[in-house]
Amino acid sequence: MNRVCALACRVGGAVSALAIIAIVLVVLAQVTCRLLGIVTRGLDEVVAWLTAAACVSGFGYAFMHGAHVRVELLAERLHGAWGRACHLASLLAGLAIASYAAYACTLMTWESYTLGDVGQGLIALPLWIPQAAVALGTVTLALALLSAVVEALRHGRVPAAAAPAPMRAAAEI
Repeated sequence: MNRVCALACRVGGAVSALAIIAIVLVVLAQVTCRLLGIVTRGLDEVVAWLTAAACVSGFGYAFMHGAHVRVELLAERLHGAWGRACHLASLLAGLAIASYAAYACTLMTWESYTLGDVGQGLIALPLWIPQAAVALGTVTLALALLSAVVEALRHGRVPAAAAPAPMRAAAEI
């Protein structure tokens, strides 16, 4: 399962990186066209869709690499079994939320595909295309959290990438 999860998270991270590159290229094209007196319409919508893809599709990748910002007020003060239990509880809560988000986003994407929904702006892009990147991100985050929960339960320890900063530093030594 870890290999499948790692591959899915890398794909999500790659989609996120490509979306960021595409945003830069679209904005550069808009600026260049404006300087040349060429009117561009609808590219703001494209940038909005790419921004959603860039933000969400990399969720799992960021989690697997310990890059999410966390509030560790309670977890960093607890040590031993209490600290592990607190962290496991937070992983389980995150898994529940991410699983629901993955279900809802995937269902929304499927409904948009089956109904043939298109954007209401100047560009009639099928909405399932940008929604698929959001669904990918929520699914990879749920997979990454599931992998972290399984590892925490199986080995009785918090996975290094999912650990709070002090635990991560100790694991790297």
